[in-house]
Amino acid sequence: MDELPAPVRQLTTVRLADNRVLLAGASADAVRLWDPWNSDFAARAIMLDEPIASMTVVPWPDGRTVLAVAGGNTVTFWDPASADSAAEPLVFDHEIGGLATVSLPTPRTVLAVANGSKWGLVQLIVPDTGACVAEPVQRGYGVTAVAAVRQHGRILLACRERNERVSPLCDPMTGQAVSTAVWEDIDTVEVPGPGGANLLARPLHNARHVILLSDAHTGARAGVLSGHLSDVTALATLPLPDGRVLLASAAADSTVRLWDPGSGYSTHPDSRFAGFPPAAGRLVSAPLGGGTVVAVGTRTARAVHLYDGDTGADVGQLPGGTEEITPQTVVPIADGRTLVGTGHQDYAMRLWDPATAQVIYRVPPRHGTVSVMATAPLPNGRTVLATGHRHPIVWDDLDTSTVRQLPASGTTGIMGAMTAVPLPDGGSLLAASVGWKKMTNTRIARWDPVTGDYLGDLHGYGSSLVHALTPVPDGNGRYLLAAGDDRGFLRIWEPVSGKLLVGPFTGGTRRVSALAGIRLPDGRGVLACASNAHRIRLWDTAGHAAGKPLSGHGAPVGALAALPDGLLASWGEDRTLRLWDVASGTQVGAPVATGASAVTALASIEDRRVVSGAADGTVQIWDLATGSAVGAPLRGHTGSITTIASMPGTAGATRIVSGDRWGMIWEWDPATGAGHRRTGDLGASPTAVPAPGGALIASIQLSAIQLWDPATGKSARTISARLAHDSLMVALAGPSGRPLLACGSGHANASPQAFVYDATTGARCPGVFSVPRDHITQLAAVPGPDGHDLLACGGRAGAIQLWDPVSGTAVGEPLIGHGSLSALAAPRLFGTTVLASAGTRRYGELDDALRLWNITTGACLLALDLDMSILALAAWGNRLAVHCDNGIFVVEFAG
Repeated sequence: MDELPAPVRQLTTVRLADNRVLLAGASADAVRLWDPWNSDFAARAIMLDEPIASMTVVPWPDGRTVLAVAGGNTVTFWDPASADSAAEPLVFDHEIGGLATVSLPTPRTVLAVANGSKWGLVQLIVPDTGACVAEPVQRGYGVTAVAAVRQHGRILLACRERNERVSPLCDPMTGQAVSTAVWEDIDTVEVPGPGGANLLARPLHNARHVILLSDAHTGARAGVLSGHLSDVTALATLPLPDGRVLLASAAADSTVRLWDPGSGYSTHPDSRFAGFPPAAGRLVSAPLGGGTVVAVGTRTARAVHLYDGDTGADVGQLPGGTEEITPQTVVPIADGRTLVGTGHQDYAMRLWDPATAQVIYRVPPRHGTVSVMATAPLPNGRTVLATGHRHPIVWDDLDTSTVRQLPASGTTGIMGAMTAVPLPDGGSLLAASVGWKKMTNTRIARWDPVTGDYLGDLHGYGSSLVHALTPVPDGNGRYLLAAGDDRGFLRIWEPVSGKLLVGPFTGGTRRVSALAGIRLPDGRGVLACASNAHRIRLWDTAGHAAGKPLSGHGAPVGALAALPDGLLASWGEDRTLRLWDVASGTQVGAPVATGASAVTALASIEDRRVVSGAADGTVQIWDLATGSAVGAPLRGHTGSITTIASMPGTAGATRIVSGDRWGMIWEWDPATGAGHRRTGDLGASPTAVPAPGGALIASIQLSAIQLWDPATGKSARTISARLAHDSLMVALAGPSGRPLLACGSGHANASPQAFVYDATTGARCPGVFSVPRDHITQLAAVPGPDGHDLLACGGRAGAIQLWDPVSGTAVGEPLIGHGSLSALAAPRLFGTTVLASAGTRRYGELDDALRLWNITTGACLLALDLDMSILALAAWGNRLAVHCDNGIFVVEFAG
C-alpha cells in the first residue's frame, strides 16, 4: 500500500452498510479511512484538536457502525462513510488512555474507557447514553491501552499500564483476574491460520519490524512476516467477501501492508528461540515429561516463559502479575516432580509445577519491618494478629498469610507501640502510637480490626515519642488505654470516645520503656510502669500510686508481661526474669537468669509461663514456677526480634508469634517448639539442596545461610557465615552425595574469597577459594572425574579457577581467555563434562565469546564469537541454552 501522510499508530476495520470493508488508521491527530483494495481514501480525514489516544468500532442501537475516537478527555463518534459526526461526544474528568469495544453476554456492546491518569480505572460505558454499567475496574498506575480478548468463549479485558506492564486478563464486569495468563502485548490480534488453526500475531519484542505468528492454543511458533523496514505500530484483521481473513499491519515508515496468514509468510525452522523476549539474565532448566523445559525471566511481560528445550516451542508461562518475576532455581520433590522456583519484587518465592503452571508452595512476601505487634479479639470469637511499622496490617489468616493493610492516619511516621483494647462486645479496638524523631505531631491512632475503619487520633504528645501502650482493667468490667512516652509521662484514655481521663502524670523519672495492665484477684486494675530506673512503679486507673514500687532488679527494667491471678513478669538489663505478686508487692520465687543476649520482647503464654524474644534472634519459653527454660531456644529469625505475642490457635491451643526488624514473622507451637515462617525475605541466591525425600531451599539472609523445607515452610537449620546479602551461592555434590554449599561475595567491594559449607552439619570445609588477583563474580558446580563436583570460580576480569571443594586445593592453572565473564555452566561433550563460559561487554571492550574448556587439562576446546551480549547459560545433558540480548538458542553437543 502507498506511503501515508503520517505514521499510523492504530488500525481497525469498519464494515459499511453496503457491506464494503474499510481500513481506518489513526495517526497523531487524524483518522484516515481508505479502501484497502485500491488504496483510495474513502472519505475526508477526521481531524481532532487533541492528540489521538485510541480508536475502536462500536455498533449503534439503530444498526449503524460508528467509529469512536478518543483524544484528551473526550470520546467523539463518527460516521465512517462520510466522516461526519455521528453522535454527541462523551466528556470525562480525566485523560483517556485507551478504548475497546466489549461484547457483554446480556447481549449488549459497551465501550471500555481507560483512565490514563495515575488512578488507572477502566469504565464500561453505554456509548449512546454515557451510562456506566458496572463499577470501574481498578488497574495499576495509569492505563495507556485496553483490549477485549476472547479466551475460552469469554470476553476478558487486558490493560497496559503507564509503566508498560500488562495486567492479567480480568472479567470486565467485576475486575477480578480470571486467568493466570498475561496478554503479552496489547497489539496482539487473533487471525485464522492454515488447517483451521487460530494464530496470534504480534510484533517481535526485540525486532518489532517483524511480526511473529504463534499457535493460539499451544503457543508454538508458526512463522514470521517480514517486509516492514521500521517498527510495526499497529495490527488489525481484514475480513474478505470470500470468507478469508487477512492481516493488516502499519509501521513507523508510514506504510500499511496486507498479509495472508494462511500462506503469505516464510518460516525459519533453524532460528529456534530467535523470537524469545529479552530477559533479566536468569535462565534455568528442569526435567519435564521425559524432556526438558527452559525457564526464562523477562523484563517486559512480568512473567517467566517456559519453552521446550528440544523444539523451542512455547509451552506456557508462570505469571508474575504486576510484579517483576525471575526464575531462581529448580527443586526436586518427593513425588518425582521438579519444580521451578521464582523470585518476586515483594521478596516472596513461589514454587511452580512447570507442567501445569500451578503454584505448589509459596514463601509469603514480607511487609516491611515488624516494629510492633498485637493480638486483637473479634466479636465472633476469633483472634487476629496485627503488625505494623509505617502502616498497620491485620492478618486475617496466618496459615495462608492473608493480610489487610489498614488506612494510615494523618501524616506518616513510625509506629512505636501497638495494643488491642478489649471491648464489651467481645471485640477489640486497635491502637498504635505514630511518631518520629523531631516530629511535633506524635499521636495514638485507632482502628476497628473487623472493618479496618480508621477511628481517629489521640493527641497531646507534641514531640514526645510513645513507646508503650497497654489495656488496663478499670475494675468495672471495661478496659482503658494507657500510654507512656519518652519523657516519663503517663496518660489514661477512654479508648472508644478518645476522652483523656487521667494525666499527664509522672510515671517515672525517665523514658517509659514498658507498661502492663494487671487485674488483681479482687477485680481492681493496676498499671505497672517500667522506665530506665531499676524499679517498677504501680498506679491505679485514677493516676494514684497503687502500692510500693517493685524493687529487685539490679539494672533498668526493659520488658513487662501481665499474667493471670494478679502476677507480673519482668526482665531487666541485669539479665534476669522475675515474677511478682502485684497485690502484695513481693517477688515470687528466685530470679531466672536469661543468658548473655538482651531480651527485646516479652509475652505471657499460660499459667506461669512467658516467652521472650532476644537480640540474637532466638525465642525462648520460660517456666517461672520452676525457674527454668522450657526446651532449647527456638531459632529461625536472622535479626533481632522486635516484638512477640501469644494468641489462640486451632482447637484452643496457644501459639506464639514473633517478628523482627527485617520483616520476618514466625509462628511457633509452644508444646513442640515447631516453627513456621509466615512471612519474610526470600534472601539472596536461593538454591536447592538435596535432602532425603526431595530438597531443601538454601538462601543467604543477613550474614547467614538459611535452609528451609519448601513443602512446609519450616526452618531446617541456620548456618552462621559472614556473607553479604547479595552474595553468590551454588549447591555442590560432595563425596557420597553429601550436599555442600559454596558462597562468594558477588561484588568487588566485599571479600574476594568464597567458602564451602557442609549443608547437613553447617561446618565450614577447609580451604579458601578464589580467583588469582581478582574478585569472584560467578560460581558453578562442575561434575568432576572423582564422582563429586568441582567448584568453578569466575572473576570479573574473565579468569576462571577450578577447585576441589573437599580438599580445598586448586585443580590446574587458571583458565584464561575472556576479558570479562557473565555466566558459567557445565554441559557434556562426548560423554565428558566440560565447562562452558560466556564473556560480556565491559568498559567498551567486546568479549562476546562462548568458550568450552576441558576441566582435566584446562585446554580451550572451542571459542565462538557470537557478536551479542550473553546474559545467562543453562546446561542439561549435552545441551546448552545460551541466553543473549536478542533471544535464546540451544547448542546440542555430540553425546
